[in-house]
Amino acid sequence: MKARALTIRLLWLAMAASLLVPYLLFAFASWISYNHLQELTSERLIRSIDIEQGEARTTFLFISHALEDASEIVAAMSASDIRSDEARLYDRLKKLLAQVPLAQSIWIYDANGDVLVSTALHPPPSHNFADRDFIRAHATNDVATYYGRVYQPLFGAQPFFTVSRRLSRDGSFEGVIEISVPPSNFFRFFATLAYAKGLQFALIREDGYLPRGPARSDRQAGRKDRISEDHSFRSRRRVLHFNLAGRRR
Repeated sequence: MKARALTIRLLWLAMAASLLVPYLLFAFASWISYNHLQELTSERLIRSIDIEQGEARTTFLFISHALEDASEIVAAMSASDIRSDEARLYDRLKKLLAQVPLAQSIWIYDANGDVLVSTALHPPPSHNFADRDFIRAHATNDVATYYGRVYQPLFGAQPFFTVSRRLSRDGSFEGVIEISVPPSNFFRFFATLAYAKGLQFALIREDGYLPRGPARSDRQAGRKDRISEDHSFRSRRRVLHFNLAGRRR
């Protein structure tokens, strides 16, 4: 009887081992594979972020140079001088814009937010833009280069965000020079980096407003281009970002 009981126990142990050992081997192999995939994914994400940052820095470097060139064109001119010389300045800014293919248009505003020169329309529109964030930002302080919110167009162009600088004359606020940049330029580039479904890349200002890509679905299109304070957007869409300051650069 003892020999039989021992044989039965050995058989049970053998059966258990035949089930347990493959399970442990499978679990170990899965753990190794999971860690490998995690490392590979992290490496790809880091590489994609590096590429994204490099592209964004290059883009904004071109925009910054264009702002400097445009500022030199109207250097020492008053708002009334710019308004009276609008036709000549329109031609010069048009030529400058042609050298910056990522930009949509160049605008010059007076201190009240009225348009003095616009490469988008000639003659410039009579619409007042005093309520725009980039006008208010420069009116109160010299904030250097200001990266504005995403706006919907009023005159048939693409949605855009603004990059602007203050125009001063004899130390006083004379107006704003601004370059409009379509986020679609970034969308197209970001789409080449989004190799996984649901993955998005974004440029995020300090206040949460952003251009992002790839383009969202129609269901999402009605949502504001702003990350809420609870950062729920990040958990839903796995956005990878680096900050684009809304104030000084």
